[in-house]
Amino acid sequence: MMLERIGASTPLAFPDPSQQICVFSDASDVGYAIVVTQVADWKNDLPIHEQQHLLLVCKGEMFRDSQANWSIVEKEAFPVVQACTTLEYLLQRANGFRLYCDHANLIAIFAPDKELKKHVKAKLQRWVMRLTGYIYTIEHIPGANNLWTDIVSRWWHVRDGSQSVKKINFVRTRSAQEISQLRPLEDSAFDWPSNESLADAQQRHVRSAPPDHTVVDGLVCVEGKPWIPAATKRLLARLLVVAHAGSPRTSRRTGNAERNE
Repeated sequence: MMLERIGASTPLAFPDPSQQICVFSDASDVGYAIVVTQVADWKNDLPIHEQQHLLLVCKGEMFRDSQANWSIVEKEAFPVVQACTTLEYLLQRANGFRLYCDHANLIAIFAPDKELKKHVKAKLQRWVMRLTGYIYTIEHIPGANNLWTDIVSRWWHVRDGSQSVKKINFVRTRSAQEISQLRPLEDSAFDWPSNESLADAQQRHVRSAPPDHTVVDGLVCVEGKPWIPAATKRLLARLLVVAHAGSPRTSRRTGNAERNE
């Protein structure tokens, strides 16, 4: 069985500098393909699919991560740039190479005699610059004649007729932070500190009270001032807000003065 498969496979040829190199590219929704051939006896009067090709390279990969979200033109352009990046040893030739793709828009983007258009995305502009060191011509090929690259680009989609590629987006969420108000005292939900709330907090943390404390009108005092337990963070915050903004009467008077101005 293994020998039969080896015998039925297409052999790879050795690159010949005197022969014409042809690069075929294609992309599907899930992957891309690159096929490189050489033609020993190039005939200008024959279409590309009737030339006698010898296979040099046949490769393809899936689009991964953010690549899966690319636009169609980006997916179609990527294998062209990938070929010029990974196959430089093969494509840097004195007589150049012929590039074939079935996406008509790529002709205007990668044509060596065309200037870069302003509407072309920055990513495509960088990709176009990658080809500036090569001698090549680019031509459109009908999809029906670009069969092998089309098959390889879709090879990853369905292996046995039942499996398919599923895309899952991972999203990390976090709870929205509450926006602090400019005037907290004007918030109807603001909990004003009182003797009752202070006495309740002192009772819950009475074991941490200083040994020299006294009790005045039901409140634990130190040196004649109410003792605020260090563990009562929310109570301390409310007291600091009131100390900064002033009493309710002062706050209202200040607000009225600002509005009168």
